[in-house]
Amino acid sequence: MPTDAGPAVVEAPADIPLTTLRCSLAGSSTGVVARWFGEPVPKEFSPVFGFHTLRFQFPSGEELEFKPEELLFPSDWSCNIFSPDCRHVALFLGRSVGYHIVELGALQDYLAGRRPPFATLRYSGELPKPHHHGHGHWVSPTAFEFFVFAPGDVDGWAAEGASVRLRAEFAGIRQGAAPPLQVIEEKLAHPPDDGCAAADSHP
Repeated sequence: MPTDAGPAVVEAPADIPLTTLRCSLAGSSTGVVARWFGEPVPKEFSPVFGFHTLRFQFPSGEELEFKPEELLFPSDWSCNIFSPDCRHVALFLGRSVGYHIVELGALQDYLAGRRPPFATLRYSGELPKPHHHGHGHWVSPTAFEFFVFAPGDVDGWAAEGASVRLRAEFAGIRQGAAPPLQVIEEKLAHPPDDGCAAADSHP
């Protein structure tokens, strides 16, 4: 019997958990779990090239997704989000936007839109515009470094471009203050490690 059924709708495969990191404050038996979701990539590549989404699970059982302000490209993702003492989380907002630094104890409220970040890291120096932020990583419990790339150096190691490595120190900084950015190095020779080797991989 004839029907008016249209073509079958093919649903895109759901993202699966790829990498997990847990961070707990000293003296605490509970912690925050970060999970990156996406599509598996061949073993010879870092899992970041399959990441699509970052979600956090809290001791209460609530799970909240981090939503960057811009589309993140595969090389923008990183597992270097927790400070070594787990007091802060660095969240990449997008190449033209920079980073939010959030206290771990305030992360749940931040993700729910109830609390602003502890600090915002955004370059406003002399490199030509549009410049791009990226490759952020913690170098101590209170210091975070990231790079800014000028046109022609979007990925950070093209010889014709220009880049600068900046460090932000948070010791003694109050909520909402803009920490000064110290120039550590001009020109990125190679990308920093993405930190995912220390995380738990699933597939």
